[in-house]
Amino acid sequence: MKPPSKSEVLLRKAKGDEAVLDVIILNIAIPNEIYGFHAQQAAEKMIKSLLAHLKIPYKKIHNIRELTDLLGNHNHPLPPEFSELDRLTPFGTAARYDDGDFDFSIDRPATRETIRKLRTWVEAKLK
Repeated sequence: MKPPSKSEVLLRKAKGDEAVLDVIILNIAIPNEIYGFHAQQAAEKMIKSLLAHLKIPYKKIHNIRELTDLLGNHNHPLPPEFSELDRLTPFGTAARYDDGDFDFSIDRPATRETIRKLRTWVEAKLK
């Protein structure tokens, strides 16, 4: 049996973060920064899955804007509906380890829907 590709591994891991979103979406005992972190991780891994599939080298970064710019620079831009994905970046970086001046507000249902749509778009590109 052939081992899974890097793209397949990343997409599987993204789906794991996405599953966490479903479990905690209504649980107000789970802080927004945790919800945001898993949303950021899902988006990051989905984008990296597509980059790996397209054989576009990428750095080990968590900045969604840099990753989406990389796709765009290689003629695979994200649709406009994903233009706000970068707002998740701080959840995977600054908010992960520090409270600072970060705004922890997040619309969980809207974010969940965006992540679902991103997965659908990425999966279509992987075919």
